[in-house]
Amino acid sequence: MPSIVRAEFTKFLTLPSVWIVTAIICMIFLFLHIRGLGDHAEMIAHVLPDGQYDTGNRLVDVGREITDLVYVAPLNAGLLLPALGAVIAGTEFRAGQLGLSMVAVPNRARFVTGKVFATTLCALGLWAVFVAVGFVFAHISVKDWDPTVLWQSAVFLSCARLLLFMATTTLIGFGITILARSTLVGIIFSVVTIMLVFAQVVAMISPTLDAILVPFSAARNLLLQEASGPPTTAGAGHGALVLVGWALCSVGAAAVTMTRKDAR
Repeated sequence: MPSIVRAEFTKFLTLPSVWIVTAIICMIFLFLHIRGLGDHAEMIAHVLPDGQYDTGNRLVDVGREITDLVYVAPLNAGLLLPALGAVIAGTEFRAGQLGLSMVAVPNRARFVTGKVFATTLCALGLWAVFVAVGFVFAHISVKDWDPTVLWQSAVFLSCARLLLFMATTTLIGFGITILARSTLVGIIFSVVTIMLVFAQVVAMISPTLDAILVPFSAARNLLLQEASGPPTTAGAGHGALVLVGWALCSVGAAAVTMTRKDAR
């Protein structure tokens, strides 16, 4: 199995499309953090004795606002993670690559498992980089004010939830692409789900359906329970279960399809 995972890594890391999507995700992530430095400096410069900041409309907790960006920036950049999963899976549908892969790894169950492990490890690597860089930016903001806000248990819990989000959404895009045998379908799925969560169309019709049918709404439920903006449609635990369910169903269906269809 390690050799299969290593081969899958080598395969998709040589594709420009994987690097392009990853670069776009990273640029969005860095932009949000760089923009946040100015906002955080303004908050700290005018922080009240109780740690609050008056935005003009409401009072916000400065420490919470700064530490929230550690996971909110990857969440926003992570809207493209299904597209990353799609281009990773799409390596098999280029000029008969799938047939060659089947010759190299005749056991299709092991082949699919290896691809899933490689994709998950890719998401794990991005998560580790995003969390580390996020803590660096947060430390820059609070180092002359109150560095202890970085070490609250709520911050680490949110980072763990972020890992679940990044792994599952990448696998969802991966599974949809394998199931449809088309990178374009996986990317279209990613775009449609982004549009649904921003437009809140399903949420206006039925919050219950929105919490189940829209993966990014489940991600909001998982990570943004106390954030401003449109209300969440379910609890954090429900959001976690929905994301895991989507990932398991899409990858499971893809595995069944891969083992039963011809390698073309």
